[in-house]
Amino acid sequence: MLFCASSKALLIGSAFLVVQSRSLSLIASKSLSRDEARHVVDHALCPIHQERERNLAALEAYGGVPASITNDDPRTEYTYGEFPYNSVDLLVDRSQKYVTRRDDDGRTNFVDLGSGSGRLVFYQCLTRRNWETHGIEISQQFHDLALGSCAVGQAEGFFGPDTGQPDASRLAFHNGNALGVEDEFFAHTRSEDNERIQRVLSTAHILFAYSSVWETERTQPFSQDLQAMILSSKWSERLAEVCPQGCVAITTDRALSPDFGWKLVDRADVENPSLFGSTGFISVLEK
Repeated sequence: MLFCASSKALLIGSAFLVVQSRSLSLIASKSLSRDEARHVVDHALCPIHQERERNLAALEAYGGVPASITNDDPRTEYTYGEFPYNSVDLLVDRSQKYVTRRDDDGRTNFVDLGSGSGRLVFYQCLTRRNWETHGIEISQQFHDLALGSCAVGQAEGFFGPDTGQPDASRLAFHNGNALGVEDEFFAHTRSEDNERIQRVLSTAHILFAYSSVWETERTQPFSQDLQAMILSSKWSERLAEVCPQGCVAITTDRALSPDFGWKLVDRADVENPSLFGSTGFISVLEK
């Protein structure tokens, strides 16, 4: 990995990519079927046989192997997992009927919050025409893996530079903290990209978060009314502040709190072998 004065250069195999700052924007060269896109992601961009490397990146994000982590440890929010394609397709397809937009707003802005190595961002960009697909990741290690996969994708012809083509599907990766505050485990997260991240969230039509092990609300972790575990208020409140009216949020195994304007409109039990199944919650922001 090479560093330049004002940019980062990533060398992955024969692919070479120069990235200005901590963000990157590309377009999909063409739309693929879901089966085709899964093959591309699993064999070229985020190969299945490199999953161990991605798990090691999660450990490096802590600065090494952490001590034992219990279920109520806030560090569980930074553990790594890969959500099944079929399950995310079901939830995203289902969420689209709740999206409201202006007549002149033809694009869908999709945000993967906690995008890891970019697997679902690549997949959504390759399969959803005329979408803006953003990945927000707090870990520099994971972000660097995503940028490396972008280099491979460009070398293989799946993605190209964003030169403003109409109707093209776009992807962008951002490294920073969506909460916009100092994080006790990631000291670098007051980065220059945080302002850009807030702008991305402020235009999101659909927000996805694989939140199955994220911190729950301490005072009342389970809602009898919703029959669901409730995400910590730091997430429900901050996302309500920055996301636009009508934003549709998909969370897994934890729902956003209605105390901050998140209305639970749908749920679905989906496959997730790593957790013996998950429940997806679809909430709409009503400010």
